[in-house]
Amino acid sequence: MKHTSNMLTALAMYINYTFQGAALIILAQNMSSLTVQWNTTESGVAFVISAIGVGRLGSVLLSGKLSDRYGRKPLILAGMVTYAVFFIGILFSTNIWVATFFTLFAGIGNALLDTGTYPALVEIFPRAKGTATTLLRTFIAIGQFILPLVVSFLIIHELYFGFSFLLFASFVLFNVIFVIKRPFIDHEKNGSSQNNREYTRVHFANPPKFKIEGICLVGIGFTSPATFNIITTWLPTYAQEVAGMDKVDSLRLISIYSLTAFVSIIITSYMVKKLVNPVTVIFLYSLVSLLVLIALQINPSPFMTLLAAIFIGFFAAGGIFQLALATLLELFPENKGTKTAMSSMAAAISIMLIPAITGMIVSVDIYHVMTFNIFITAVGVVLAGIVKIRYRKLVPCKSMRKIA
Repeated sequence: MKHTSNMLTALAMYINYTFQGAALIILAQNMSSLTVQWNTTESGVAFVISAIGVGRLGSVLLSGKLSDRYGRKPLILAGMVTYAVFFIGILFSTNIWVATFFTLFAGIGNALLDTGTYPALVEIFPRAKGTATTLLRTFIAIGQFILPLVVSFLIIHELYFGFSFLLFASFVLFNVIFVIKRPFIDHEKNGSSQNNREYTRVHFANPPKFKIEGICLVGIGFTSPATFNIITTWLPTYAQEVAGMDKVDSLRLISIYSLTAFVSIIITSYMVKKLVNPVTVIFLYSLVSLLVLIALQINPSPFMTLLAAIFIGFFAAGGIFQLALATLLELFPENKGTKTAMSSMAAAISIMLIPAITGMIVSVDIYHVMTFNIFITAVGVVLAGIVKIRYRKLVPCKSMRKIA
């Protein structure tokens, strides 16, 4: 009975990430309509999108502390409500400043959900941390698969673009009712410092060093979201303006990207549980993502944009961020909410800076957006390489897949 109850609680948390996935791309997917509503340009919409990072950055550390102090459930419920405010508020925004205000709520909701959900899943599935957190990407992918189809349907049938916002706002509020009724594990009993210290002594050959592998894993929290957020924000526009693809087909690239991300998460979850340790996956997936971006930039054709959507969806969006966070929580298990907040803060800085920087690049030449993405992804490969080398020294061979 307790197992079933925990599974339903986990399911409710996973469903939230369908809404989070949609929220991350809904402004970019509706860019044409929003430029008209706000009387602005594509760069103006990119500026508004950057407010997600501002909201997350401004709230993530406090959210982590509140999660460790008051528990996971209140943070998760608060995050859901703030997402609903974002979805509805955007429809009442008449300029980029009002839109920026409501988009801040998406960033705050992002921070609240992450600092509540990641530790809660680790506490429900202590022997499958990597798999449990990586599955969040599955539900993000589901949201990012469904939304472009909804937007394309509205465009084809000349319906009000705001129906996509209202749809997800309604689903969020329905799930609030479900989560209110769900029990959560007592975070204080589950995460005692003494238990964590004993586990660390048994599990690691040498004490992990936060100044090396900790900082690198947090750094991946910046580079990994940057890689796929540039794709989800700008690949449709890049496909239209550089590769010559039509608008509806270019929007569907994100559904293809999300579908392959979904497939990747299933395969990756199996791999880290049965075949290979998570840090190897982080390194290899980052490296392949880099090679795909280089190939796209060399030959920006409709076919290559399709391949980029497929391969970036599979490798960059296949759970690198979640595996990096799971590894961070494994190496440094004390104060999980705070550690999650640190990784989330790196992602928040990424979400804040990347749209602003790419918006400026687009105002000059959208082609160079992918050049910038190549640079960011290359940094991620270097960080992943350092973590891989360090992990081999820290973790005995027999325990290499323990965090999965």
